[in-house]
Amino acid sequence: MKGIKYLMIAGMAALVLTSCDKKEVEGPWDIVTQQQAQVQILYETPVASAAANYIYTMVLGTDSIYNNGAALISNYNGTPGGSTGLFYTVKAGENALKLLLKDGTVVYDKKFTVEAGHKYQVYVPEYDKDPIVIDSGTIPLLVTTNTAEYFAVRLVNMMWETPLQRPDYKLQLRIQNDQSKEYEPWGKPVAFGEATEWLTPPLHKTTFNSSGSQRINLDLVMIDASGKELGRMKYTKSTGAEAEFTDYWTETIGRGYVWILHGTRGDKVAPVAISQWTLR
Repeated sequence: MKGIKYLMIAGMAALVLTSCDKKEVEGPWDIVTQQQAQVQILYETPVASAAANYIYTMVLGTDSIYNNGAALISNYNGTPGGSTGLFYTVKAGENALKLLLKDGTVVYDKKFTVEAGHKYQVYVPEYDKDPIVIDSGTIPLLVTTNTAEYFAVRLVNMMWETPLQRPDYKLQLRIQNDQSKEYEPWGKPVAFGEATEWLTPPLHKTTFNSSGSQRINLDLVMIDASGKELGRMKYTKSTGAEAEFTDYWTETIGRGYVWILHGTRGDKVAPVAISQWTLR
């Protein structure tokens, strides 16, 4: 087994990995051979966010990846991080994935299959279940003649109802129209482990002489099995109080983002939140 040290260097645009045999961590979106695929690994198991549950070593295929003595992956986070669009390169077909705690305890040991020439996000939902593998597909790019006022985004639903209880409803993403101030549906409703298609919401930059960014407000509506809307999603805060879920991100024209919904809606052990990964 090859040992690989995972190093983050502040201010660098790329991640540096050192060993006698270097594991490739690619940045450019279009570099994938017909014998390889590329993956990001995301740790979405609903356990308390604490150092005791952090991952210190990951075995990907035959490579052991670690972070210079520090945690490699914290709860509701992933690897490789540190820059836009970084992926690990793996062989096409079946690959092993093993996650270890600081004391060497193996908490996850499963396999996943990927297709040559594709990029994937591989989600670890719980310790005794196979990973959820989502093809990143092609990020759309819309350009207008003046300001290119669009960004691309998709929502991935990894939210639990309570720890290890998957919800029996779907969620509809809504984004606030900055003109009417109304929340409008975007994409298909998604169940646990599903992702919307790539969406291209408009973006009206707030500073004209700039690359262009805007605050994007969002919420979620619950949809039951019959397709009936149950209203804006409510969740349990860390204080134990119930509240309606809303969130926002400041997005930039032309970027491609993945919004990952995680945590437990009905339990304060892991409050619901959306994390963001920038793929372009």
